[in-house]
Amino acid sequence: MEKAIQILQLRIKMNSIKQKRKYCKECQKKTLHIATIKKQDLGCGFIVGNLFLCIITLGLWIPFFMLALGAGSLSNELTPLNARYHCQICGCKN
Repeated sequence: MEKAIQILQLRIKMNSIKQKRKYCKECQKKTLHIATIKKQDLGCGFIVGNLFLCIITLGLWIPFFMLALGAGSLSNELTPLNARYHCQICGCKN
């Protein structure tokens, strides 16, 4: 049971909530809008697999591994730009 709680807590940490005051078309006024943004996790398997490839290829895989790590962190930075906010009063998505 404790393991399930720990996993749930980790998943909650991976999500972030953004808040903005935006104009709602339904309410006809500025209201609080909230968006839940899921962050992508590269995972342990990704890192172990790439380290294995680095060992087998005698380090030739390291540049590709670094590019993949950079792409993963870049996608986490760009994710909030396309978030869908919804009004806290009426639930309308803007």
